[in-house]
Amino acid sequence: MTKKLRGYLITGLVVWLPIFVTVMVIRSIIELLDNLVVLLPKAYMPDTAIPGLGVIIVFAVFLVTGLLVTNFVGQRLVEWGEALLHKIPLVRVIYHTTKQIIQALLQPHGQSFRQVVMIEYPRKEVWTMAFVTGRINHADKELLTVYVPTTPNPTSGFFLMLPETDVVLLDISVENALKVILSLGAMRQPLFK
Repeated sequence: MTKKLRGYLITGLVVWLPIFVTVMVIRSIIELLDNLVVLLPKAYMPDTAIPGLGVIIVFAVFLVTGLLVTNFVGQRLVEWGEALLHKIPLVRVIYHTTKQIIQALLQPHGQSFRQVVMIEYPRKEVWTMAFVTGRINHADKELLTVYVPTTPNPTSGFFLMLPETDVVLLDISVENALKVILSLGAMRQPLFK
């Protein structure tokens, strides 16, 4: 009887915990964006808090920025702003690196994080999944650059450069690979495409 009750409890936890975590993360993001309303001029601030207003404002800012930057004048303004940022030593490094990472991840036809591979890491006969981020030439050799995410937090990880012969290409989507990593390898749906 106790075993059955424990099984029911664990099943209930498995159902509710992901829902709870998802709601909490979305709620935190919305609250963070809603707090951006304080940046509005006082004349435009609402008298009462309007849930979701920050999300709408951020969406509108991104949309207007995208519209402005896609024309000639907007592109010139961005180039001028970037030239200004490149003159500030520490800011230059942070801005340039962040911009490259975001462009690599968001470019629809880019090759970063589009291919999942297996590599022997951290030692021989121990395999881990990695994402191909690019290719470089070094000493007349072409090397693959890969990102090895850590589990269960894939935003931290390791950057490695290795010969293509040391890489095993996997027929798995990036989304499924991330599910495997986040689930600590316990994903129960078909792994490969």
